[in-house]
Amino acid sequence: MAPAIEATVFGALERITLAIGGAGTKEDLEMALEVLPVEGFREVATKAIEDVLEARETAVVKLASNFTACVQHSAGYQAAFTEKRPVTLVILSASASVAACVADLARAAAATKMGVRVLVLESRPGFEGVEIARAVLDLVGSDAVVDVQILTDAGVGWAVGKADFVVLGADRVTGEGDVSNKTGSLAAAGLARTVGNGCKVLVVCCEEKIMGDDGGGEGLAEAYGGEENDSSEVVAAWPARAKEVAELGGVTVRNPYFEWVPRRFVDVYVTEAGEMGVEGLEKVARERDRKSTRL
Repeated sequence: MAPAIEATVFGALERITLAIGGAGTKEDLEMALEVLPVEGFREVATKAIEDVLEARETAVVKLASNFTACVQHSAGYQAAFTEKRPVTLVILSASASVAACVADLARAAAATKMGVRVLVLESRPGFEGVEIARAVLDLVGSDAVVDVQILTDAGVGWAVGKADFVVLGADRVTGEGDVSNKTGSLAAAGLARTVGNGCKVLVVCCEEKIMGDDGGGEGLAEAYGGEENDSSEVVAAWPARAKEVAELGGVTVRNPYFEWVPRRFVDVYVTEAGEMGVEGLEKVARERDRKSTRL
């Protein structure tokens, strides 16, 4: 089960348990359930789900605010401000959290006449990068001006070389700090230390994306990051003559959606609780395991 879905289910179950049985024992809960009418349970469950969804929306708002504070207090942002140039971010894939963070930063920067430039990798084969570009502009609206530039995925080296920050979302984060995200994330993060001029890699996600104690990403690659998807998604964008190559013997068209970024390539993790190191990630992961066991 994906961490975000698992967190939603556990959150709802925890609220239902507390609403019906209080902080009592398992036996207390069973007794309360026996006398609770179906309609009463439905009301409790509905309220629990609504509360979880509201809490998620609040978490994204806090995450975006923490991201903005993290960036504005960084050396990269201060250098951009001193040099009177836009602070430059590289983003990819369709992450609602990343879009919210970039939009919040743009609004805050506009208040001090600071520009924000966003270099967006198109994120083939689904072109999610193009979609996140739209999402950022929709969220910003008329509150600020954002310079959005969309590049091919092959332009990652050039983009990172121009950037102050690579900003990654996360499909999941292990307690050890490894991050599973859209293919292309590893190249962007890895290049930050080679072609980037002080470029930092920030991972932004709500704590619901932090998974339990299943070890690091390398051991989970086959289970969660080594999947293959329909090759026609890749071939669809090729010109007619190139499509013929996909049919040749010995040719395989690969289409993985996700890959793991080892923690050594990440400079800062930002959640709704603020900036977090590996110790913080491990604490959240242990709490996830505790809830999983209890529920």
